[in-house]
Amino acid sequence: DLDEAQAAFGLAVADGAGAEPFNLARALEPRASIWEIFPRTQAALIVALLLAAGLALGHRLDGLQAARRAVRAEDARHKWAAKQSIDALQKQRAELVQQVDAMRAFLATRVVWSSCARDLAGRVAPEIKLMAFQGRNDLEFFGPKRDPNFKVNKSLTLRLTSPIPKTGTIPKQVDRFVEILRHEAALRHELPVIELSNLAWRQEAGKAPEALCVISCRPKGDVAAKPAKPAAASKDQPAKK
Repeated sequence: DLDEAQAAFGLAVADGAGAEPFNLARALEPRASIWEIFPRTQAALIVALLLAAGLALGHRLDGLQAARRAVRAEDARHKWAAKQSIDALQKQRAELVQQVDAMRAFLATRVVWSSCARDLAGRVAPEIKLMAFQGRNDLEFFGPKRDPNFKVNKSLTLRLTSPIPKTGTIPKQVDRFVEILRHEAALRHELPVIELSNLAWRQEAGKAPEALCVISCRPKGDVAAKPAKPAAASKDQPAKK
């Protein structure tokens, strides 16, 4: 067996490769200062994170305070609301919401007939005269008491005239105009059913005979309206096909 003196001597003269050397004078060395053992890198990282979080929270606080000031200024301009009860304000809010929903429904489903008229006017052949343009698009009701059987009336009716050729048949420019309407993207989406009806001819004093016809555009599934009788004063007569 080795006593303590022999063990200490062996440790002192040993090679100690791969291990920390044994320091017999460790007890005589001064203790490490706080600055030497203080984790400076870790502390700097924590301070940086705290500063970033403080800046973000400060920016958010400034935004909330600005919003609060704006709301208080808006409330100051509506002092009459302080005299209203909560039930009265809720009722007024419901009415305003209903009005806004109705306006949104109108804007979402409306048809800008003025733009449609300008587009069609640029596609009409020079020989064709557009006598009447009638567009209809009823406002659909979206409220809670909506009638499930209610059907929106949407249609476009064009009344036009064109010179009659010597053959007495339907003018080719009228057929071409009908084909143009059937290939129009907006009409194919909203009013895909396009028909030519009320074919007649008329002749005014001192003028060449003209073909009078009506083009009706309506959604799928709608029943075609009954042809209107021509006025007696125009002396219209059925045209040959």
